[in-house]
Amino acid sequence: MFKKITLLSLVLFLLSISIKAQEANSANTENQLNQLKNKIQAQQKLIHKNEELLKVQESKIADMGAKMSTEIANLKNDQAAQLQTIESKMTGVLDGYNAKIETQNKTIEDLKASLNKKDFNLYLYIAIALGIAMVLFVYFMKMAIQKAITQQGKNWSDFLTHIAKR
Repeated sequence: MFKKITLLSLVLFLLSISIKAQEANSANTENQLNQLKNKIQAQQKLIHKNEELLKVQESKIADMGAKMSTEIANLKNDQAAQLQTIESKMTGVLDGYNAKIETQNKTIEDLKASLNKKDFNLYLYIAIALGIAMVLFVYFMKMAIQKAITQQGKNWSDFLTHIAKR
C-alpha cells in the first residue's frame, strides 16, 4: 500500500509539474499568438494605407496623362497652323521668284535675239582670232619644249663627260 501511495504521489507530483509546464507553455504560446495578431493587424493597416496611396498615385497619373494628351494635341494643332502659315508664305515667295525668273528669261531671250542680229560677225572674228592665238600658243610651246629637251640633253651629255673625266 505504501508503494501505491508513493507511486500515486509521484504520479500526482509529475502530473502537477506537467500541468504547470503546460500552463507556462500555454501562456508563452498565447503571448506569441497575441504578438502575431498585433503584427498582422499592423501589416493590414499598412497594406490598407499603401492601397490608398496607390489609388491616389493612380489618380494623379491618370490626370497627368490626360493633361499631357491635351498638351500634345494643342502642340500638334499649333504646329499644323504654323506649318500652314509657313507654307503660304513660301508659296508667295516662290511665286515672286517665278515671276522674276520669267522676266529674266524673257530679257535673256531678247538679248540673244539682238546679239544674234547685230554682233554675230564680231563674235565670229573674235572666235577665229582666239583659235589662231591658241594654235600659235601651242606651236610656240612645242618649240620651247623641244628647245628645253635639247638643252637638257646637252647638259646631260656635258655632265656625263665631266664625270667620265674624273
